Amino acid sequence: METEHAIKREFRDSAVLTIGPAGENKVPYACIGHEEWRQFGRTGGAGGAVMGSKGVKAITFIPVSKAVDVLMIRPTRTWLGT
Repeated sequence: METEHAIKREFRDSAVLTIGPAGENKVPYACIGHEEWRQFGRTGGAGGAVMGSKGVKAITFIPVSKAVDVLMIRPTRTWLGT
């Protein structure tokens, strides 16, 4: 939670994914934390451990716009083959 608070002070409107000590120590069932109380624990397992093995403590998503551009979504769907 300390990591998330530090990042939120710098980037106020951002969304932050963090790992804790379990992820840093690559514990197989380590979760990814989001918004202080939400946990991604059922993401196929080991999400936090994978971040820890790569040396990633946090991922920050910084919004550039509040609007959603539907035209930007369509090429992604085509590329993914869905």
